Amino acid sequence: MKFLATCFFMLLCWSFDASAQTSTKKSPWKQISIATSSQCGACKERIETAFYKQKGVKKAVLDLKKDVLKVQYNVNQVSEAELKALLQKIGYDADNLPADPVAYEKLPACCKKGGHD
Repeated sequence: MKFLATCFFMLLCWSFDASAQTSTKKSPWKQISIATSSQCGACKERIETAFYKQKGVKKAVLDLKKDVLKVQYNVNQVSEAELKALLQKIGYDADNLPADPVAYEKLPACCKKGGHD
C-alpha cells in the first residue's frame, strides 16, 4: 500500500511539473507598431500586401489615420529589424528610419509625403 501511495504521489508531482513547464513557455508571436510615412489607400494596399508575403507575418494592418502599421509576427521567423527594413525597402519611413530613396522615388505621387495635402 505504501508503494502505491508513493507511486501516486510521484505521478501527481510529475503531472504538476509538466503542466507548469508548458504554461511558462513563451509564445513566439509578438505584435509591434511601426510609424510610417503612408499617405493613402494605395499605400495601405502596397504595405499590407508586402507584409503578408513576408515569412513569419500573421497579420499586418495599416491605420491611415494614425499612420501606424500594426504587425503580428513570429519572432522565430522574422525580426523587428527585418520588418522595418521591409517597410523602408518598399519606399516608406519606418519609425525614425528613412525610406530607401530609390524605392521612395518609384512610389506614385499620391504615396509620397504631402501627396494628399
